[in-house]
Amino acid sequence: ACLETMDRAAFDRLNAHAARIVDEVNEWSQARGIPFAVYGAGYSHLAYGFFTGTDLRVRNHRDYWRRIDGEKTQTMSLELANRGIFPVHRGEFSLSLPMSDDDIGRVIETFTGVVEDLTS
Repeated sequence: ACLETMDRAAFDRLNAHAARIVDEVNEWSQARGIPFAVYGAGYSHLAYGFFTGTDLRVRNHRDYWRRIDGEKTQTMSLELANRGIFPVHRGEFSLSLPMSDDDIGRVIETFTGVVEDLTS
């Protein structure tokens, strides 16, 4: 059943949702000078984190351990869960096919709201 549902159009839709989240959240945080980013290859599984410096890229596990503020990212994860988004504590989350454009908008609003609360 999954192979029938997950056709090219389904992958394109998930990738478009992921790209929207990455683009909008990162533009928002960069405009405010906040060292926070959502990152990933643009698929349905993304990651996020508060960074310790100005290089907001994570290409491998070494980058993660060198650049991510683990404590602040974990606090972000807990606050996202309090607001209805259930990530992995280390800063990962997944999208699902039934998510609508409105759902993605709420994800973006929740992310930016939590980041704003944690940095103000």
